[in-house]
Amino acid sequence: MVVERPSNASKAMLNPKCQRSVNRTHHSYGGTLNWSRHDEDLLLSATSWGSLVAQLPSMLISRQFQSKNVLFVVICLHVIFNVLIPLCATHIGLIAVFCLRVLIGVAHSFIDVAIFCLIDKWFPSSERSTALAIFSIGGQVSGIVGGPITAQICASSLGWQANYYLTSFLGAIFCICWFLFSAESPQQCKRIKQGELEYLTENVHVEEKTKRPVPYIPLLTSLATWAQFIIQVAAGLAQSTTQSYLPSFYKEVVLISVIMNGYFIAIPNVFSFIVRLSWSIGVDRLKRKSVISNTLSVKVSQGISSYCMSIFFIVLAFFIDCTDPYAALIISSLIASCQALESAGYQTKSLTAMSMFWAQSARLSTPYIVGALRKNNLHGWRNVFLMVSIVNTIGGTAYLTMGSGEEQEWAKISENEDKFTKL
Repeated sequence: MVVERPSNASKAMLNPKCQRSVNRTHHSYGGTLNWSRHDEDLLLSATSWGSLVAQLPSMLISRQFQSKNVLFVVICLHVIFNVLIPLCATHIGLIAVFCLRVLIGVAHSFIDVAIFCLIDKWFPSSERSTALAIFSIGGQVSGIVGGPITAQICASSLGWQANYYLTSFLGAIFCICWFLFSAESPQQCKRIKQGELEYLTENVHVEEKTKRPVPYIPLLTSLATWAQFIIQVAAGLAQSTTQSYLPSFYKEVVLISVIMNGYFIAIPNVFSFIVRLSWSIGVDRLKRKSVISNTLSVKVSQGISSYCMSIFFIVLAFFIDCTDPYAALIISSLIASCQALESAGYQTKSLTAMSMFWAQSARLSTPYIVGALRKNNLHGWRNVFLMVSIVNTIGGTAYLTMGSGEEQEWAKISENEDKFTKL
C-alpha cells in the first residue's frame, strides 16, 4: 500500500466539521511504499497501455487458435504476473511493477476477445445480452466479495501483499477447472444434453465460419459505428474513474477508514449485480416476444445509463463531503446501477476489437486527466466529476442520435457468400 498524506492546502479546503477526522482517517490506511500521487497515476494507466497495445494482436490470434486455449494461457500468465507484483514492488521498484501491470493489461485484452468469441459459439443472438451480463457480473462479484476482504487484509498484520497472493491462488484454481471442464463449442462439449445441443446447433450462427475480409470502409463510414466508438469513450472514462478513483475520493473527501472504504466499494457492486442481471434478462425477454426492437432496447438502456449517470456525477461533485458519508454511498450505488444498464448492442469481433480500442484509450487517458484536474486540491474532485458528467452526456446524445442495435449492411453475409462458404 502506498503512503500518502493530505497536503496542508488540501486540509484547508475541507469542511471545518471534517478537520478533526483527517489525521485519524489517513492513519488507518498505513502504507509501506513511498510513492507519489504521480506514481500512482502512472501505475493505474499501465494496464490500459497493455490492453491498447494488444488490441490488434488479440483479434488476430483469436482467429487462429481456439478461444478456450487462449483464455487458459493468458489467465495462467496473469496469475504469474500477479504473484510477482508485491515482490517487485518491495525489492525492485516502480518501473518493474509498471511493466508487470502492462503485461496484465495485455492479458486482459486477450481475455475479453476470447470471451466474445466463446459467446459467439455458445449463445443465440437473442440471448447474448444476458450472456454478456453474466460475463461482466464477475466484476461485480469480485467487488462485492473482494472490497471488504482486501480492506481487512490491508488493515491486518498480513499486509497488502497478501491480497495479491490470495487472488493468484484463486486464479490458479480457475485455470485448473477451466482446463478440465471447458469446451470450445457445444459440438465439442461432452457433458451437454442432446436437446440443448440440437437447439444451439439450430440457433447459433457463428460469424467466423465465413472467414471473409473485414469491410473496413463501410464499417468506418457508418454512423452507428461512430456512435459505438463515442459511447465506449464515455463509458470507459466513467468506469475508470469510479473503479480507480472513487476509493481515493472516499479517503480524501468523505474521510472514511480503510475498512469502511472496502464496504463502500462492495455495496455499489451489489446494486450493479442486481440491476445488470435483471435488466438484461428482461430486455432479452421483451426482444424474444418482439415487444421491442434491438435498436430500441439499446437506446433506452444507453440513454437511461448516460443521462442518469451524468446527473449523479454532478450530485457527487457539489453535494458530497465528509458530513454525510452514507449520501456518498447512495450516489455511488446509483452510479454503479446506471453503469450496469450500459448496452450498445452485440457486435462482431472486428467491431468489438475497435470498440475496445476506444474504451481502453479512454481508460488510459483517465489517470492523466484526473491527475491534471485533481492536483493537490480536494475541490479538484469537483472538476473531475463534472468532466465525466459532460462526456457521458455527449456520449448518450450521440448514441441516441446515431446508434443502432440492428445488424448493419456491412456485417451481413450475402447469399452468394453463404453458398460459397458452404462449398
